[in-house]
Amino acid sequence: MSLDNLIKSSYGIEDCLFALHEFDRERALKSLIAAEEEGIGFAEFIQKHKDYLQSKNCSTEHIEKQIKRVKKIESYFRLD
Repeated sequence: MSLDNLIKSSYGIEDCLFALHEFDRERALKSLIAAEEEGIGFAEFIQKHKDYLQSKNCSTEHIEKQIKRVKKIESYFRLD
């Protein structure tokens, strides 16, 4: 799966919330790995998330909240 598709699939379909469900977290982690493998820097990785959320017409407030989650490493792992 491409990096863009992994990013897209790491969000809820209806609510565009980042990595809240197990499958979303799995794809989020895969997207982080794919970005590294493709030589994508963190700033570009974040921008790809912003671009996706903007394409879904999310509000600025929603985008800011989701980007905070994207930047938190614990978002990518299963909750213990």
